[in-house]
Amino acid sequence: MLIRRQLESIYRSAAIVMNICIYASPTETKPIAIIVPVEATLQQLAESQRLKTHGMDDPANQTLVPLILSQLLAVGRKSGLANIELIQGVVLCPEEWTALNVSGLMSMLSRD
Repeated sequence: MLIRRQLESIYRSAAIVMNICIYASPTETKPIAIIVPVEATLQQLAESQRLKTHGMDDPANQTLVPLILSQLLAVGRKSGLANIELIQGVVLCPEEWTALNVSGLMSMLSRD
């Protein structure tokens, strides 16, 4: 299995991804992707679905998650990832993480 940074590099090539963190829970068989989407691409995807959204943290964006997951899975398959390396879910993060806010995100993820 590829290491997390290699998976992030592959999935980062999807047009929707501005930044990505791959998280693999020890209780799950496949990882998830936490992404900061490219706002313009997210807006285009919403418009293609006739969905009106108002910014990155609009709850309506959650209806786009299955489409975003499909895009990321297509990138993973095209790159030849093994089944276990394909993500099983996507979490949208409306703001870019920084050294200041990443500790809160990581503690939230480690609560399982």
